[in-house]
Amino acid sequence: MKVVCVVPAGRERFMRILFPHLLRQTGVDAFELWENTNNQSDIEFMRQFAAKHPGFTTQPIPFGGFDGSGSIRHFMRFCNDPDTLYVRVDDDVCWMAPDCVANLVKCRLEHEEPFLVYANIVNNNICSVLHQHIGAMTRNSASLKYASMCPDAMANPSVACEAHDCFRRHYESGDLSIYNFGKWIDWEHTRICVNMISWFGKDMPQDGRDFVNKNEELEMSVRIPTDTGRTTMVCGSALAVHYSYGTQLHGVPDEYLEWYASLTPVEELV
Repeated sequence: MKVVCVVPAGRERFMRILFPHLLRQTGVDAFELWENTNNQSDIEFMRQFAAKHPGFTTQPIPFGGFDGSGSIRHFMRFCNDPDTLYVRVDDDVCWMAPDCVANLVKCRLEHEEPFLVYANIVNNNICSVLHQHIGAMTRNSASLKYASMCPDAMANPSVACEAHDCFRRHYESGDLSIYNFGKWIDWEHTRICVNMISWFGKDMPQDGRDFVNKNEELEMSVRIPTDTGRTTMVCGSALAVHYSYGTQLHGVPDEYLEWYASLTPVEELV
């Protein structure tokens, strides 16, 4: 089965950190950089990067023009090749373990029942709850609730900073194993943010019809699993870090992004 990694992209300052991590992932047959932006400078950055690195291509928005996150669904509904396993990585994923994608793909192939299999994402609305439960993340800012749109998990900048502080402490100790909880199955069709997910093309509508929801996260994490009676799963061994939700960003100092940039594998970008 072919493995294709797709990235809804459009912010150069994040892409400069993410793209070198993509280059060191293994077991991926192709990378598609989705031009989900109307910023020509960001588009040019993507195109120059793809031109330099074999296996990378860029894709313009298929229909309707740029509509923020609302235009992502027009890319995703065509990720339906029956012989392809898709991995989506948001452009503000700021760190990935070298075996992140390989472990996610392995878990996905071993567990066909869930509609989605998620990476184990630091600063994710549900993974952060699991991280607090297993002691990988402290509760100084808030004790997070296992809920689709927990306000603290989604919009409290202090929670994002705490997630990053805990990750940095574990990273600098040389031991990130505390994050690995094996696997977690969500039976309740909880809206888990789709910062990094995997699915089989055969499980998507084969006619490429438009999503019921303009919000592709709601469609993929809730509507399709609910309508098909399927679960979703988090793969504990596929560790990645999500930088910030838009509702957190105003309170997350740039020093955090600078630290992640210092960890970026040394690769020439463009």
